[in-house]
Amino acid sequence: MAGQAFGRYQLYRAFAQGGMASIHVARLRLASGFDRIVAVKRVSPSLAQNERNHRMLLEEARISGRVSSPYVVSIFDVIHEPPKRLGIVMEIIRGVSLGTLLGAMAEQEERVPPAVAVAILADALRGLHAAHEATDLDGSPLQVVHRDVSPNNLIVGANGVTRVVDFGIAKALGAEELTLTGEVKGKLGYMPPEQLQGRVTRQADIYAAGIVLWEMLVGVRLRPDDRDQAVDDLRKGVPSPRSKVATIPTALDEVVMTAVAREPAKRFATAEAMAIALEEACAPASHEQVAAFVERHGYDALVAFDEACKEAAEDESTIVTALPTADAAPPPEPAVVPDRPQPPQLATPAASATSRRLVGVGIAAALLIGIGVGVMFGGGGKRDDAAPLAALPDAGRVELAESPPAAAASASFPGIAIAEVPAPPEPSATPVPSASVAPRASAVTASPPRPRTVPSKAWCTPPYTYDANGRKHYKRECLP
Repeated sequence: MAGQAFGRYQLYRAFAQGGMASIHVARLRLASGFDRIVAVKRVSPSLAQNERNHRMLLEEARISGRVSSPYVVSIFDVIHEPPKRLGIVMEIIRGVSLGTLLGAMAEQEERVPPAVAVAILADALRGLHAAHEATDLDGSPLQVVHRDVSPNNLIVGANGVTRVVDFGIAKALGAEELTLTGEVKGKLGYMPPEQLQGRVTRQADIYAAGIVLWEMLVGVRLRPDDRDQAVDDLRKGVPSPRSKVATIPTALDEVVMTAVAREPAKRFATAEAMAIALEEACAPASHEQVAAFVERHGYDALVAFDEACKEAAEDESTIVTALPTADAAPPPEPAVVPDRPQPPQLATPAASATSRRLVGVGIAAALLIGIGVGVMFGGGGKRDDAAPLAALPDAGRVELAESPPAAAASASFPGIAIAEVPAPPEPSATPVPSASVAPRASAVTASPPRPRTVPSKAWCTPPYTYDANGRKHYKRECLP
């Protein structure tokens, strides 16, 4: 079954349904190969057109995004595409809501074992404490209150860890109030008395957690679904769990009654303090024991969840979202600086035959340069310390006249001068003055070799010269 496009996600079957929204298995696939199964809380299309609902959902995402805890379901993304697409992308948890577990146990007329109840609620309380202590980006406290703690908003994972979900009506006490005048938000069955008057603190969540614990231990709902009856029961107070089930430990009963005290000041100061008191009153079950409890009483829900995830994983028609890459965009044009010469363009593999011939000429020119440098500096002799360079006679110093580059080379490589190797001076009866030697013909148009003549004695005294690095070079024509 192909999924339904929702933003850049594909939606599949819903595994939870509420009055305003449904929770779906969803999948995100990117062109880079990233592939992830997530949960999407999708607001009903008819309600998504309401601007107030948009503000509420964005506020939920903002608040949830500031809560970091292993006991709170993480928020990944927001889908905000008016007028009909509105949703929150969340971490997907393989688990069952506590409400589903309590319903299954009620059908079997069973109660949650005290140790398991303590383990489940202790995790939830630590998640609530993380929300209560959450801060904004600047470090200022948000003073978040969930205001809707109930069995349906506690997900007991198949790994035995419980997480708090759905901050849909959570209130940051310092933020703009989103509740309409005279409207009471939350479930009456878990609401403290002061919330009816609009007074909400973190103790409201502690009260609701106490009611959840009461129902796990007793095995029945505390308050009916009927609104008027629920309000009457709320005003009467909460009976002791031990008055319903005598086997409940006394210490555990005291924790419940402290949490549901009518006056907020008489309740636990923090959710963390209540979690510690719970674990002291009754040793909690391990996560492995809670996992076995979920597998036994939530088996059908887990099977349905697994089938929904398998359906998403096997759908090959899932849209792959392509991300822009550097290869997809054309390279930027190079910046041109006015009045500044641009570097020559490099040859490409598609160069013409003429370009390849020019490259060959350049290589030949480079070889000529190397030969000239080798003749000039390649003697390799050691410097004669007895005759310092400054004391050498002028007759031993030879200045090379500049030779014009070969015509072909200069045409191919403008600005590159090719050095020519000077020919030895003609023998004469007088010493050779310190003058430039006549340039030798270009290597391209070299003249025929001259016959060897015996140099003069003055030219061969001494029979060597020194180069600029102080190395000795013997005059070949003066050698026997």
